[in-house]
Amino acid sequence: MIIEGLKQIGFSDLDIKIYEYILKKGESNKNNLLEEFKINSKEIEESISRLLQFGSIEIIGDTIIPVSPKFFLNKFLKTKE
Repeated sequence: MIIEGLKQIGFSDLDIKIYEYILKKGESNKNNLLEEFKINSKEIEESISRLLQFGSIEIIGDTIIPVSPKFFLNKFLKTKE
């Protein structure tokens, strides 16, 4: 699965867990992530920031929406060429 390759491009273990969670749920928000992962707010915010930099999520208001792995990986790899 594409998720397995995310670590190779720089995702942390937490980034992968959060991204998988958001993919499965279809959307989420910071409070849901805090409840699900039982970690501090700073760690969630740092992971969200990294996911945004990779282009793997979008944020609309308070809602975090996943970008298709195929789409964002294709875009990410093109920027690395």
